[in-house]
Amino acid sequence: MHKAKNKFLLLGLFCFVSFFYSYGQTPATDPTWILQDGTHSTTDLSDEFSGSSVNTTKWHVFDCTTDPYCSWGQATGMNPSYTTESGGYLNFKVDGNICPTCNCPQNCTGVNQYNTGGVQSQSTSYSYGYLEMYAQLPGFVDGSGVAHADKFWPAFWTSYDTYDSGTCNNPNSDHCDTYHNEIDMMDQCCNYYSDAKSTGTGVNIWTGGCNGAAYPNGHCTTNVLLPSNWMLYQHTNILCYNNQTSTTNYHKYAVEWNAGKVVFYFDDMSVSELYNSAISMVSMFLVIDLQLSSSVNFYSGFPFSSSANSSMSLDYLRYYKLNLDCSTNTTISNSTDFTNYFNIVTPTSPGPPAVKSNITIGTGSSSISLGSTDTKIFRAVNSITVLGDFTVPSGATLALLPTACN
Repeated sequence: MHKAKNKFLLLGLFCFVSFFYSYGQTPATDPTWILQDGTHSTTDLSDEFSGSSVNTTKWHVFDCTTDPYCSWGQATGMNPSYTTESGGYLNFKVDGNICPTCNCPQNCTGVNQYNTGGVQSQSTSYSYGYLEMYAQLPGFVDGSGVAHADKFWPAFWTSYDTYDSGTCNNPNSDHCDTYHNEIDMMDQCCNYYSDAKSTGTGVNIWTGGCNGAAYPNGHCTTNVLLPSNWMLYQHTNILCYNNQTSTTNYHKYAVEWNAGKVVFYFDDMSVSELYNSAISMVSMFLVIDLQLSSSVNFYSGFPFSSSANSSMSLDYLRYYKLNLDCSTNTTISNSTDFTNYFNIVTPTSPGPPAVKSNITIGTGSSSISLGSTDTKIFRAVNSITVLGDFTVPSGATLALLPTACN
């Protein structure tokens, strides 16, 4: 049991913040996050994939005959018929066959492109907030208990580019890429996912600098330029799965993105954190796709006939933004006020919890206590002050989070 008497400030509570982030601060436990689904918000940037076909007002389905994206993995043949939505799921399927219509225009000569699928959001409004995908990834476990997913490259990421011809998103144009933002919730090059359990997270900010040379029709031959020109670069390899469950179970992949901060989550657990003042990126596209790597072959005997093994399947994509009330000071005087402040339990029904300017808990003579199973989260821009007796019993979780108003 932890009891605070008299007064202490937010500055003294970083131990609470650090502890809580280890176990995950997500919309599942923090009602300050508001689902952007058009019902609980004015914008609809989420998708439960409950239709009979892909919602093309939300998503652009990749097509290698018109989209210049085969350089992603170099063996990626985006065939629109391999992206389907039915039964409450969005699916990207791979059958091991060469895409008959894909002729890579991006200096990937000598590499076959194989049928696969992917989508990019029609909107570029994905910005500070919380992005979460619930998905099952491709792969299979052989009779010896060894998992295989050679050549598969599942990816979940945001992207934005500007070119020397102006703002656009056309990497097939013969221009210099002057600015590139990217957050990788799941995206690791080449053969890293061959074990059907490993992927990576990262943040890329590219400030351009083509040294006078035009960007040669995409990314295939220019990767050597990137490391010396990143304004900010971090790519953390993480083992996302235990006991080869990625091929049989759905998992949550998510990112919390705010000014100066990116936190990556797997199944509501924080797995990687990056704090840097350079993280103040523009709104971006969202990309979800199943890329294929040219650096490794498919595993011999891979069961392509089983969609559960050869597909990337999404149950939902959810985007949340913080409920902001940053100019308001809030005082919680007693236990009744404390309970009323948290009178909702899910982030799908907006209520009082919000990012405040300052929060004061207690009056100096009050006594407030959390329940033994409570999880309570307060967010403020400037300060959170506790006055009087405030008890956090064993089993309860309290998080007092400094939060920027954006």
